[in-house]
Amino acid sequence: MFKSPTKADKKIMRYLKKGFLYSFHSVVSDVG
Repeated sequence: MFKSPTKADKKIMRYLKKGFLYSFHSVVSDVG
């Protein structure tokens, strides 16, 4: 079902991971 990730896929995953971490940190700083 999964094909091997291409360069574009890896780039997208990196951006998603970065965005998730950024939003997570902003939420934590808001709560804290």
